[in-house]
Amino acid sequence: MPYPHAKLVVSYSGYGGHRAFEISTTSPRYRMASGVGVGSTLQQLRKVMNVGCDHPVRYCAYPRSGSVVASFAIDASTGRVAEIAIEGP
Repeated sequence: MPYPHAKLVVSYSGYGGHRAFEISTTSPRYRMASGVGVGSTLQQLRKVMNVGCDHPVRYCAYPRSGSVVASFAIDASTGRVAEIAIEGP
């Protein structure tokens, strides 16, 4: 479900759709605790987080405790983070 004023998209699971399992943004307003956010370079991302990336780099992920994952879409033309998603169990 998009929340355009907050520049967030929240995905819900379950029959009633009451539990969020993913939050994503393309807004540079939001940052991870490490300071990385939309607009950060791939080099900045790799410096502060031990991410695994596909090749050629279009997508990187950082596993967190349990099954929570932070994923980063990389804009191929700029080499910068274009979208961040936090996915939980």
